[in-house]
Amino acid sequence: MYISELTRRLCTQDLYPFVLQNKKKLAWTVQFSKIYDWVPESDEVVTSATLRAVWKYIEKFNSLPAGPGAVEDYVVNNPDYLKEFSQGEEGKDDSTKAIEQLELLKGWKPPVESLRGMDVLVLLETVFAKVRGKWHSALYEKAGRIANGLAAFEWREGREKKEERGPAAAMKWLRMQWTKDFADESPPVDGFLHENMQAVREGFSDRMDEKAVTGRFALGVPHLDSNLIVGRQALRFIGIVGQAGDGKTSLANFIAYNWLKQGANGLYVSTEHTPKQVWDAMTYLHSSHSDYESRVLPSPKAWDDRRVTPDDVEFMRQVTYDLEGRRNLPGKLEVKEFPSRDWDTIADWMAVYNSKNEYDFLVLDYITRMEVPGDPRWKDQGMRDLIHRIQKMSRNFDEARGLMIVSPVQITKESYKEAMKGEFKEGQGHYTLEAIRTYSELKDDMDLILTVWSDNDMKASGQIEVACIKKREGRQPPAATMRLSPTGAFTLKDEDASGERTAIAQAAAEVRAFGDMADEMPSY
Repeated sequence: MYISELTRRLCTQDLYPFVLQNKKKLAWTVQFSKIYDWVPESDEVVTSATLRAVWKYIEKFNSLPAGPGAVEDYVVNNPDYLKEFSQGEEGKDDSTKAIEQLELLKGWKPPVESLRGMDVLVLLETVFAKVRGKWHSALYEKAGRIANGLAAFEWREGREKKEERGPAAAMKWLRMQWTKDFADESPPVDGFLHENMQAVREGFSDRMDEKAVTGRFALGVPHLDSNLIVGRQALRFIGIVGQAGDGKTSLANFIAYNWLKQGANGLYVSTEHTPKQVWDAMTYLHSSHSDYESRVLPSPKAWDDRRVTPDDVEFMRQVTYDLEGRRNLPGKLEVKEFPSRDWDTIADWMAVYNSKNEYDFLVLDYITRMEVPGDPRWKDQGMRDLIHRIQKMSRNFDEARGLMIVSPVQITKESYKEAMKGEFKEGQGHYTLEAIRTYSELKDDMDLILTVWSDNDMKASGQIEVACIKKREGRQPPAATMRLSPTGAFTLKDEDASGERTAIAQAAAEVRAFGDMADEMPSY
């Protein structure tokens, strides 16, 4: 009776402000409510035809009807010559059903007291959930039939009709249907200044609250964190710019690890490294935790050459068992190697599993190596559209709670050469936004763009310059030279008090050598 009660209230109560605030969800619910007409032994007294009639009236007159009779007149007169309200050839068509049910609504009230007293927003959410649940059930039932060859996925190419059956066809059909699913957007924050002071007060309070629900997470890089606020509702679409071997992926890994330390959950998708390599990188990073008192795991090459001691083996076991028990790393990191590199696969996976995994961030290594559908001749336009879609997801993911997305961005050799020639002041990075020459959408859509740069001397001593060339808000951080430790952790130069310089340089060289195998800076 939930659909019937929602229809009755839209006809009999002054709910137009509620309709305006929830117009998108109402429209989707009305559009797909027909799925509930086929529920056996339903307790509804109206069908989707009546709910659609009420909604058409609201759209036509930009107001709610004075009662069921007003909608009835609209259906009978049909001033817009809508096909669904025209007289059918076979007895009781949709218009006849709607008229009969509108007559019934004039004196009907739900027999259940709890439904009569239900808040209208709760009522809408209940109807929406019921319709959406039945709609998805119907989708998966048909997809199963397509997968088993009992039905076909049909489409047209020009005038030619084509069809396909099997699991791959079922997935194609599902993806096409999923584009029709409800997708919420961030509600606009606007209105009169004097009416929104509570939002301002809450904003100031959130800035002082370390556990604010706005989802702020430090990067783990001091000179950036002291000037910028990164989070699901703050700077969230992040690029790391640099030349091959400069340290883009290393910085992305370090940031992801720091988010895990703060309890964030993430998905890591790499076009460059296997899940095993990403797990190894996180293991090395965790070995740098202060609990281990500056002990260091030997480099991957030392393990390959069997230049490790029993103490090293025991330390490795301690670190891995701690990770297994999530000791001092409360966040969860899922690393996936999908069979295809398309964005839809990643977005669909996160949509399906977010209720279980509660994603706060996505590491995408990296965007410009993703596959885009369609004719290869239009790949550049497809990539531009993809960048826009990724930015939109960073804002609208998880019912507009947002998602932090990090991706390295490769620059051209020409940009690197120009950076080497330039003269730079203290605290200024070597790159500018002009270094990004492939897709200008990256410069426009990303909220925060960091750069990593090093010359040969810096590489030899394990040093990397980390700077910021774009931020939508916050103070401008200075560039700072940092040390890439053998574990993959980034520390400021003056924090380095461990070991011989030659040992550090050798370890850093091994780290970089591994990254260069994939035309990237490591992640072990």
